[in-house]
Amino acid sequence: MRIIALVAAAAAAAAAAVAGCAANAPAVPGVVANDNRTPAGTMRDGILSLDLEARTGQWQPDGPSRPSLQVPVFAVTGQPPQAPGPLIRVPTGTRLNVRVSNHLQVAIDVHGLHDRPGHTDDKLTLAPGASRELAFSSGPPGTYFYWATIAGHTLEKRRGYDGQLTGAFIVDPPDVDSLRPDDRVFVIGHWSPEGEPNPRPEFADTEVWVLNGQSWPATERLVYPVHRAINWRVINASYEVHPMHLHGNYFHISSKGDESTTTAIADADRPMVATESIPGGETIAMTWTPGQPGNWLFHCHILFHVDPLLRLPMPGDAADHQAHTADARSHMAGLVLGIEVQPDPDAPAATVPTNPRALTLRVGERPGVRYAVPGSKETWPGLGYRLIPPGNDETTVPFTAPGPLLVLTRGEAVAIAVENHMAAATTVHWHGIELESYYDGVSGWGNQGSRVTPAIQPGETFIARFTPPRAGTFIYHTHLNDYQQLSTGLYGPIVVVEPGQPFEPATDKVFVLSQGGPDEEKDPLLVNGSATPPAQDWKQGVTYRLRFIGITPAPDIEISMLRGDTTLEWRPVAKDGAAFVTRHAPTPALQDLNPGETYDYEFTPAEAGVLTLRAREFGEIRTTMTIRVK
Repeated sequence: MRIIALVAAAAAAAAAAVAGCAANAPAVPGVVANDNRTPAGTMRDGILSLDLEARTGQWQPDGPSRPSLQVPVFAVTGQPPQAPGPLIRVPTGTRLNVRVSNHLQVAIDVHGLHDRPGHTDDKLTLAPGASRELAFSSGPPGTYFYWATIAGHTLEKRRGYDGQLTGAFIVDPPDVDSLRPDDRVFVIGHWSPEGEPNPRPEFADTEVWVLNGQSWPATERLVYPVHRAINWRVINASYEVHPMHLHGNYFHISSKGDESTTTAIADADRPMVATESIPGGETIAMTWTPGQPGNWLFHCHILFHVDPLLRLPMPGDAADHQAHTADARSHMAGLVLGIEVQPDPDAPAATVPTNPRALTLRVGERPGVRYAVPGSKETWPGLGYRLIPPGNDETTVPFTAPGPLLVLTRGEAVAIAVENHMAAATTVHWHGIELESYYDGVSGWGNQGSRVTPAIQPGETFIARFTPPRAGTFIYHTHLNDYQQLSTGLYGPIVVVEPGQPFEPATDKVFVLSQGGPDEEKDPLLVNGSATPPAQDWKQGVTYRLRFIGITPAPDIEISMLRGDTTLEWRPVAKDGAAFVTRHAPTPALQDLNPGETYDYEFTPAEAGVLTLRAREFGEIRTTMTIRVK
């Protein structure tokens, strides 16, 4: 698995300052997971008064029966500490009087408690034992946050001990009921041992990713009726980007911002996505309406942020923390929310298509392909898919990574038989497809009434049934033991076409960007399964549809189209399979592609010559493809 670098030297001074501070301290209070539903403070005559303090609490991110950590967090004075910190939620136009006290043994920098709009470098430095009273205005409606670090750190350097010093700050329009149950706030947080004043060896190689202070499966279960409009706000108070993916449904982005500013997005311009990448220190507001009853997930698509190894180890735990079990509550951890959508009792029974198009997708090993596992002498087999055409001799069809392109038709029902010819269990998730929960591919979680989605055991077959409701670019990939199975080949492209409009490979170009093995830094970046993709011949004046699919385990990729050193232009047409409602103007041919995202562009070569499709990763050019325009 991934080697987590814990650079303790970078925080040596802070660690020395706090070492031994708890030797004669009273018992440390337990940290309460804050669901961000109860605003803190006292409101009177349009003024919110609030006493905040930074203090140490005993935190159990994996739930009450799991190990605990002592971490600095925020609290309302006289109340239990919270992770994330107390919710500040006020109508626009509110004046705030906030007293902040530092009960830690180190100086801290406090950000986000100032007039809005403001600047991300606005901060208050508090020495140990110091207090300060602040008076400021709420500013315009938006999704903001406040946060603190050990003095001198920035958000980019807040990677460890001080990672839970965060609280949501929501400003509502004057006529909005901020307490309604469909308006929720979720704060992304992170912890690692870096800077820990009293290091515990059992946590030396551990990191924790949390939503509202908890790691899956301890995160809150959300229950909604089907077809009810839902409003969420997601605050990324960590330093890393998080591509957040909603299973089986789309959502609209209504605003974006950061700790100090916000930008509302007009209804006509709101993107409709299945995965939205939220950079570190930024926020979004989103709306969505569940289209199908059943159990769904909302999770980060960076596999290191949902890996079961993120759980704090219990004494005697197996090294893999049950990483290979077939229940989503065991084979995932970290940044995951579980959603139960209740059916409409008055809705008519769903009709079952009588003659679905039958496909057979086989899962197996690619002969002769093995991958070295970083930090281990173990190797993993190369995996892949193959599509068995009706009547064909199956031995003539190889397993490939990526798997074969599945071309489906909008409105045409399919029944895809997934046959497992591996030695391990697997599942297939139909990423971006709106379908029934039972067929979504999350074993032990997806359901259809009392039926629960099974893992596909070795030698078994599972038939996934769905009718694609829209044309676009999608992905199929494993959703069990994700890191091993995805990094070794279990992913593939889906293109759904309109009825009567066949897929045209001469002008419809699919680019699957993936990683060739489990070492994210050493293994190559692949384009359609190759680290050195062959050149393509295109024609001047012909319009091509370029479909980009990001399915690396972790890092984002920067894609660009160039003539020499000049970046060309292309026209955006779709995101995550959803076509843009309004026609976009051409933009520079440059796109960040995060795991779980798809982007479609139209591109017309204006003149003959040689073009380069370039992919950067970790700031370096990792792969290029030559395009000869004739």
